[in-house]
Amino acid sequence: MNYRITYLFLTMQGLLNEGIADFITIANRPKIDIHMDRIYKFKKDLDALTTMVGKNKIETFWVYNLSYGIFAGGAYYCGKIMCFTIELAFAKKIRRFPLIYVGNNTYPLDMIDKIMSNEKVFYIGNPDHTVFKMAYEELTKNRYNYRKFIALYEWACRELGIRKRNMVMWYGFFDDLKKKATKFYEIYSKKQRAEAYKMIKKIVRSRYVV
Repeated sequence: MNYRITYLFLTMQGLLNEGIADFITIANRPKIDIHMDRIYKFKKDLDALTTMVGKNKIETFWVYNLSYGIFAGGAYYCGKIMCFTIELAFAKKIRRFPLIYVGNNTYPLDMIDKIMSNEKVFYIGNPDHTVFKMAYEELTKNRYNYRKFIALYEWACRELGIRKRNMVMWYGFFDDLKKKATKFYEIYSKKQRAEAYKMIKKIVRSRYVV
């Protein structure tokens, strides 16, 4: 069994389901904190997952780097940020533009990609509850379909001008991860078979060659 693929799919479901659950908890916060290092680490850890071998090793890595074992980061945090990004896109669509806060300075929402590229931590004003409701209703339509969730997030990033470098996820990236995990599994399987054949030949020679 290819456990890399299994836990990759579990991570996508975590982005959706746990992301929405965490998104609800920030509905009334005045500002939302954006930690770019957590987003970059999440993508780096996903890539690392695709080359790991051994169920226990993969599961432990997934728990403490991508899932419920990490308090700040992983799929829970990144899924929440994906949901919040979708909310920001809805805010822009109805011409409600929250401010971005970096230290004591404020910036317009259309500078979000530039700020993402230059700041490790910043804050964005939370749109009013009307916008939250719009985003939440759209998100829950796709509650069990992470593909549609990713597509909705990609739409939001296009609306806001966020480039792939600063995105949490896009389907092309997910597809590349799947291919990499599958390819590595095939290479590893070939290596295992070769080693098994070598061992069998050695046993056969030891028994029958005098």
